Amino acid sequence: MRVALRHESASHPTLADLLLSTGEEEIFEETTDDYYWGRGSSGVGLNMLGKLLMDLRTEYRQLGAGS
Repeated sequence: MRVALRHESASHPTLADLLLSTGEEEIFEETTDDYYWGRGSSGVGLNMLGKLLMDLRTEYRQLGAGS
């Protein structure tokens, strides 16, 4: 999934700006039935998609993207 997100962001350069605009906010995948990629209906899921997006945001910062 990490590779897919990098590939997708290369195809859509505005994604870097969008991610950087979130500042330090935690990013959540809001879903009711996915406890791995999202938070699930109870909010206790692993939120792996959100974590990967936050990792990508950090990579963009380190590369100076969006500036």
